[in-house]
Amino acid sequence: MSLLDFHNPLIWLIAAVVLGVAEILLPSTIALGFGLGAVLTAGFLWLAGPEVLGVPGLLVLWAVVSGLCWIVLRIVFRNRASKDDPYDGDINEY
Repeated sequence: MSLLDFHNPLIWLIAAVVLGVAEILLPSTIALGFGLGAVLTAGFLWLAGPEVLGVPGLLVLWAVVSGLCWIVLRIVFRNRASKDDPYDGDINEY
C-alpha cells in the first residue's frame, strides 16, 4: 500500500477533513464543495469496493461530484444571502 492509495476511502476522508479546514481558514467557499465531493467519493469506494474504478476514474468521479456539490451549495447560499435583510441600511441610523 503506497502513501497515496486512491482506492483507500480513508485517504479521501483525510482529504475531506483537510479541505474542510481550508474552508474555515480561507476567505472563499470553494473548498467546501471539493470536501463534500471527497466524502461522497469515500462513500462510493466504501459501498462499491476499492477496485471498481481506476485512479483516473476516481479522480473524474471526484471532480464531477465536487462540481455538482459546489453548484448546489452556490445556489443554496445565494438564495439565503439574497433575502431581504432588515439591517441592510446604515447602522448609524438607529
